Amino acid sequence: MKQYLHSSGPTIVVSLQDIAYAVVSTCIDGSAQGELQDDVIILKLLLPHNEEHRKNELEDAVNTNKEALTEMIVEQQRSNTIQAVASYWEPKRKLLFYAVSLYDKSLAIYSVSIEKLKENTKDSCDENMVEINPEVIHKAAKRCCSLSFASIASEDDNKLPSVVIVAGDLNGDATAYCTEPIRSGKSHSRLLLGHTASMLTSIEVVGDNKSSSKILTSDRDEKVRVSSFPNCFHVEGYLLGHSSYVSDVKIIPNAEYGSTCLTCSGDKTLKLFDYETMQEISTVSIPVNRNENDESSSIPVRLAVSTSGKLVAVMYDSFRCIELFSITIDGNNTSIELVQSIECSTLPLGISFQDEKLNILTQEPKLVRFAKGVDSLYHPINDNISMSLGSKLNSSNVMMPMSILEVDVNTGKIKLEKQENKGKVGFVKNEPWMKRERIEVYKKGLQRRKQRKLEKDKPLS
Repeated sequence: MKQYLHSSGPTIVVSLQDIAYAVVSTCIDGSAQGELQDDVIILKLLLPHNEEHRKNELEDAVNTNKEALTEMIVEQQRSNTIQAVASYWEPKRKLLFYAVSLYDKSLAIYSVSIEKLKENTKDSCDENMVEINPEVIHKAAKRCCSLSFASIASEDDNKLPSVVIVAGDLNGDATAYCTEPIRSGKSHSRLLLGHTASMLTSIEVVGDNKSSSKILTSDRDEKVRVSSFPNCFHVEGYLLGHSSYVSDVKIIPNAEYGSTCLTCSGDKTLKLFDYETMQEISTVSIPVNRNENDESSSIPVRLAVSTSGKLVAVMYDSFRCIELFSITIDGNNTSIELVQSIECSTLPLGISFQDEKLNILTQEPKLVRFAKGVDSLYHPINDNISMSLGSKLNSSNVMMPMSILEVDVNTGKIKLEKQENKGKVGFVKNEPWMKRERIEVYKKGLQRRKQRKLEKDKPLS
């Protein structure tokens, strides 16, 4: 799973393979969240240079081995491929945070203030664009494809909460990384939780209170884990019911609806859960035969929930339409109904809601923005935000992927899908504890323990 588009408060960040841009509003109103207005600045998030590949490049150039040099260049390009992006707006300090995860397991953190941005634009050759370098660069154990910023309340009430980036990797671990430069003698990361080698697909942190904050993590094993945050060792429960990998989970930000979240899955369903009681509230099955030639067109891969929490946008794999569903919860009566289909010119790769406006990143690449009209339907708008960022996207000359799902190059199957052995009766699906290598390791350990016991019980001669 990839995360190519994210928005928060007055900013949007997009990924174009090995380039990351952010659009920021310079006019922040007095509201807590801030709004993305027409007076904007474009940020180019400069990626960390990989010193190891620079060394390899020099060695290959000296050896004049063209074949090796070509392979090195391909690997260099691959290592700089962006896996996920995230943004965060801290209104009290008027600080913007960004995170970019790369294929080479690097995690770059950026932070900038609105006032500093205004000063930098005066000194910049392009008054509408500023290049910023990362404040911190972390090295993860595995590639991180899910990112979510979170605030951790301080024990001292007079101090502001600290901001961390929570990264979910392909090994099933969620790790919190600091967003400030590392100080000597202090740890810069902390493992929060693990999903027993089950690939993480999405992370949501909800709540800003020390006693009620939670973290929701979805994985390929058909479940969403609900844990306390930041003390994630306390597992509060699981959201169960999907029969395939959970591709995304989103909190419904509506106090009237209580503690609800929405999930989508490879089983082609949307499910509404109460993450306090761990109960399923409602389920919607996605129509399977939208495209008779492409069954994968019905797999929902990303969700975006409006600020009011009453509308959700669903993005599908290999399907050009974004579908909007209305969410209604009235006592025991709950409904999730399709209200609109938005057809994109090319495949969508990212969606987000912002100020009740819908952002869609398409494969061209292009950022398309939609706003609600008088007919209560969403229509495309050409505002300064989409045009300013669009000029940068059009000039980038990059080849965007066909999907945000990773596919096995040998089998052509989605990596999140489990392999089934239908030849054996009662064979369990590819569960981690049923893998042959684990069984072999267990048998060898059992043999060693038996051998040590025999040697210990052997009488002395």
